[in-house]
Amino acid sequence: STFSALALSLGELPLLTAALQDSLNSQWTSHWTRNDVGSLQLGYSMYKDGERYVNLFVYLPLTYKYERERYTRYPIDTTVVQKNVTLNSSLYFTYNDLRHHNSWDCSYNQSTLTPSITDLIGYCYASNPLSVRLGNPDLHSSHRHVVRVHYGHSVPRLEQNFSISTAYDVTIGQIMQTYNYDSQTGAYTYKPKNVNGNWWWDGSVNFTTALDSTKHWRLTNEVRVFRHNVAYAANGVETTTRRLNVRE
Repeated sequence: STFSALALSLGELPLLTAALQDSLNSQWTSHWTRNDVGSLQLGYSMYKDGERYVNLFVYLPLTYKYERERYTRYPIDTTVVQKNVTLNSSLYFTYNDLRHHNSWDCSYNQSTLTPSITDLIGYCYASNPLSVRLGNPDLHSSHRHVVRVHYGHSVPRLEQNFSISTAYDVTIGQIMQTYNYDSQTGAYTYKPKNVNGNWWWDGSVNFTTALDSTKHWRLTNEVRVFRHNVAYAANGVETTTRRLNVRE
């Protein structure tokens, strides 16, 4: 009888719901998104034979984004709605002075990134006590701006070219995963946050020319400067890392 009782206990399986589901750390979500987009495009082009060429293009898409998410993770059971109107703009301008061999190229791009709707919920995901993740209801959209300008001049009979280029890229309110470290427990707590101070700038000067009348010898030179600024937050303090590269 002792052997039979032991065999019966070894052969029994626990309830699957109790064995496989961790109600404290399991989550259930239902997400719905709708995007309504309307755009405006403007274009202008002019060409005068042998004198100049001008091209202008503007693109303005306006987006209405509606998101709704049902989120369940103990002890949270909520429905979150996020509505955003974003204008992502692009502008391109080109001017070529064909008579004097001068050219300009300029562009501007602006884009908006909305936060993840899940990150807007004030959840606390702590299934791994050494890596805790939090939501942040105070998140807002980030905006990126990129400007590029290029100027070129050439002297065809000397096969000579000169150009200056520059670009600037900045993100305002960039969404990043920040963290706090507890030296007593060795635990990290991660939380998304809007951080300013992320940008880079690039500038270069290029020159090339033939050195002899037969064009067998050529001189080429480039000077380039690159500046990068990266911001992040750790232990409640925003920190900036800067990098400067100069090349000749």
